[in-house]
Parts: sequence; structure tokens; C-alpha cells
Amino acid sequence: MKVRPEKTAHFHITGVHRSMQSNENVIHLEEVSKVYKGPAGDIHALKTVDLEVKPGEFVGVKGPSGSGKSTLLNMITGIDHPTEGNVTVAGTSIVDMSENQLARWRGRQVGVIFQFFQLLPTLTIVENVMLPMDFCGMYKTKERPERAMHLLEQVELADQAHKLPSTLSGGQMQRAAIARALANDPPLIVADEPTGNLDSKTADRIFQLFEGLVERGRTFLMVTHDDNLATRIPRVLRVLDGVLYDDVNPDYVEAKKQDVQIPEGMNGVNGKNGVKHYDENRVAQGMA
Repeated sequence: MKVRPEKTAHFHITGVHRSMQSNENVIHLEEVSKVYKGPAGDIHALKTVDLEVKPGEFVGVKGPSGSGKSTLLNMITGIDHPTEGNVTVAGTSIVDMSENQLARWRGRQVGVIFQFFQLLPTLTIVENVMLPMDFCGMYKTKERPERAMHLLEQVELADQAHKLPSTLSGGQMQRAAIARALANDPPLIVADEPTGNLDSKTADRIFQLFEGLVERGRTFLMVTHDDNLATRIPRVLRVLDGVLYDDVNPDYVEAKKQDVQIPEGMNGVNGKNGVKHYDENRVAQGMA
């Protein structure tokens, strides 16, 4: 999909969202495994994964195709169910919820930003942003257009509010998707390759917007294959053959060590069982 670069813009999100207690995990996975049945035998997509993510963390997810990244996101967003283990997100255990319950829960608790934007082509931009509010019955009916316009103003897209998605550039569509993800003020935002189809300058500006969201207390989980962007994320999860490796990002530490102190607790060990630390040499030896 080709997208047009857009003119330079500086945008940020303001306002206050619903907060969680600082000692309460936004994401808590306990011994989560996912096994798919296949004609050639079982496929172990995730293998006994433990993970904790605190409020206000910015966490990246990397790994080769087929490593289990998408399965991990599907567990966290409730799109799929684990074969074993428990998944708690925003204080709610979601493994035993029905599909209807999950849809309502997801609409209120998780904002999802897709690589290909997933804006409905027959709705205007402002109508796309209002859609999660309509679906979940959030805010009064007369308040929804005003809130949608406020969010579009925050991403400097208010002048495009009544246009269809097909008339916007790639960066504009991604900003519209961000506004939609924030519609119900969720405590967690999950982004799947959100800059994958953008030119480098637009991707950088979108990433700056993400950093602004984290600065204002939102929790952000982002899958990326962009090594340059990954160096700017303080904590990076790496998924390889269904195993989760978790550590403070050494590239981020090197880039920020002069003026940024790594937050306490971001030492790569999560949960009562901990998780494996990523070591390229050790992983390579294990695959040899």
C-alpha cells in the first residue's frame, strides 16, 4: 500500500485519562501457552509466557515472522484465548469471558492501532472516531461528536474531520486511527506495526505522538520491525519460537544514559517466575 508523505506537523495529545494505581499491572500474563492443532501436529505458538507491564510503560515487541508476536498481542487484546494460563488486563481476568463480553471489554479498556489503519471507508473521519463510543455506549450521545472533534484537534486533523479516509495521506489516516483508539480513553494502547506503511519522516512524527501519550501516563505496547524506532523504546520484548525474552533495551540505555535514568523495576525480570533475558549469542547457540 503506497501512502503519500505529508507536510511537517507537530502534534500532541493533552488531557487526563482514567488512571490505575501505580502498583497495579496493566498487563499480567501468568504461564500463558497457546497450542494450535495442525495436520502435522501441534504448533506451540507461545510457551509458558510470564509478563508484567506497569501503568505508563512504553514496551516494544520484536521478533521474526511466525515467532509468536501476533499470538502474544491476541492474548493481551482478547482476540484469542490461551490454551493454558491466565491473562489479566486492566485489572480484569479475560480468559473466561464470552465473545460478547470481550468485545465490550476491549472497546472500553484497549485501544488498538492497526498497521493498515482499518478505517471504515464509507464513514467520515469524525464518524470513524465516534464509532467506539457508539458501540460501547460511552459518553452521552450529544457529547460524542464534540469528543471526537477534540481528539482530532489533538492530532491536528480537525480540518479533515468530514472527509472520507480515501482522501487522506497515510500519516493523516494513522493519526485518525490514533484518535479512534483513544475514543473511550483506554488505559492500554496496543499498536501492530503502526509505522510500517509510512515514510520515515511521517513515522518519526507518529512515534513522537506515541511518546507524548506515554509521558501523559498511558501504557503503550507496540510491535515494530523498525530498528531505528526500536532504539527509542526503553523496554523491548523479543519473541522467538514462542519464547518471550524481556529486558531493558540496551540501545535505548546507550542513547539515553547521559540524561535519562532507567526507571526502577525495569530490569527485565517480571512476575513471580520471571522471564528469560534476551542474549543474541545464547539464542544463536540454542538454534545451532
